[in-house]
Amino acid sequence: MLIFTGGLLKTQYAPDLKLNILESYFYIGKRKLEIDRNYCKDFFLDSGAFSAWSKGKHIDINSYISFIKKNKDQIDHYANLDEIGNPEKSQQNLLKMEAEGLNPIPVYHYGEDFCVFKKMYEKYDFIALGGMVTISTKNREQWLDQIFDYSCNEDGTCNKKFHGFGMTTFDLLKKYPWFSVDSVSPVMTAAMGGIFFEQGQTLDLSREKTTPLALQRYLEGGSYMNSKGEEIQIKRKESMEGFTFDQMKNDYKVRMIINLRYVMDLERELTENPPIFKRNDQISLF
Repeated sequence: MLIFTGGLLKTQYAPDLKLNILESYFYIGKRKLEIDRNYCKDFFLDSGAFSAWSKGKHIDINSYISFIKKNKDQIDHYANLDEIGNPEKSQQNLLKMEAEGLNPIPVYHYGEDFCVFKKMYEKYDFIALGGMVTISTKNREQWLDQIFDYSCNEDGTCNKKFHGFGMTTFDLLKKYPWFSVDSVSPVMTAAMGGIFFEQGQTLDLSREKTTPLALQRYLEGGSYMNSKGEEIQIKRKESMEGFTFDQMKNDYKVRMIINLRYVMDLERELTENPPIFKRNDQISLF
């Protein structure tokens, strides 16, 4: 599984970080695309259709096509220019890009008719799933259950590749056989004073809040005496190594490194042990 992090194209926080990076054409605009392969493993270009739609802006498809052609050697994956709420227009854009010799990844959105997905599934080996950012975890999971129940083999593996846009829920990363996902959570969580902890939980270390002494001891490593007078050794997450508690609490760049290391470890774990989808006879298709 590939986990892409958004918003880090121009910033390198630590020499041990080599990431998969997603960036939006909507935000790159007319800037020159420069991919540092010492820092970036795979680069995914999103059209930025959702960002444009949310801001009432328009992305010109001809400009998007020209940008991809100009920078094709640097781009590993790129999405179709989808039209939010208009699958017919998204299909027109897809056909236009293909007519220009490109092979964009089609995008199926939450809320669209299932027949749109079935047509994509019959024609394409790689499909992106979008429109999930503003949806509750419960509804998102029900929707994904239906998609993967339709797509997966009896043994829970999948012959198609799926990318999850804005997939920030760790439990859902581990439930489905994704090819790739992306998230800005490592960046946003660090900026808001948090670090990733066990099983995707977040610890809030913001300066304005008091951190319990037991937690501070955990983050600093070492040992403590339990109620029986026994010395208990504390093993920190490897992603925290090299940093003091004060650094983690007061420096967002340190929190960023910790979160990105956590994501890299999770990516390795899910690549070595890919999730197997457990089919459910109770799932009803659209």
